[in-house]
Amino acid sequence: MVEINLLPWREYRHAYQVKRLKQILVSTITIALIFVCILHFLLMNLLQRETTRLSIIQAELQRFSTWKTDEDLIRDSNRIDKQASQHIAQTNKLFQMLASKWQENVCFTELVQDKNTVLFTGYAETTEEFTEFIKHWNVSHLFTALNIESLQYQENAHAVQFHFRAFENTSFKVD
Repeated sequence: MVEINLLPWREYRHAYQVKRLKQILVSTITIALIFVCILHFLLMNLLQRETTRLSIIQAELQRFSTWKTDEDLIRDSNRIDKQASQHIAQTNKLFQMLASKWQENVCFTELVQDKNTVLFTGYAETTEEFTEFIKHWNVSHLFTALNIESLQYQENAHAVQFHFRAFENTSFKVD
C-alpha cells in the first residue's frame, strides 16, 4: 500500500481556514463599524435638527407666555386711567392755585402745558416787578425749576413781555 501523509495538507487547510475566518471577522467588524458610524452620523444630524426645532418652539412659547391676558390688559387700562385722572386733577389743582394767587403787576396771557412743563407767557410793567414776582411767587413749590426763555420790552404796550418754562414737581400730590 501506498502511504500518503495528509498532515501537511491538513495543516495547510487549517491555516487557510484560520486565515479565511480572520478575514471574515475583520470584514464583518469593519462593516459593522461603518454601519455604526453612519447610523451615529444620521442620528446626530436628526438630533441636531430636532434640538433646533425644539429651541424655536420654546422661543415661541416664551413669546406667547409673555402676552398679557384680558384681565392683565383690563388691570393695566384701569391703572392708566387712574394715573390720567390723577394727572388731570393735579393739573386742575395747579391752575386753580395759579389763579388764586394773583399778582397785580403781572398779567399772564397764555399758559400751555406740555407733559411735565408749563410755558407761561405774559406781561409785567417792569423787569424789576417781574423779578420780584418770581422771587416771591406763592406757587413755586409746585415746580422744580424755572427757565426764563425771553424778556422783551414792548413799546406799544409799555410793558415787558416774558416767556418762561416751569417744570412741574412730580412729587406734588393732589389733596
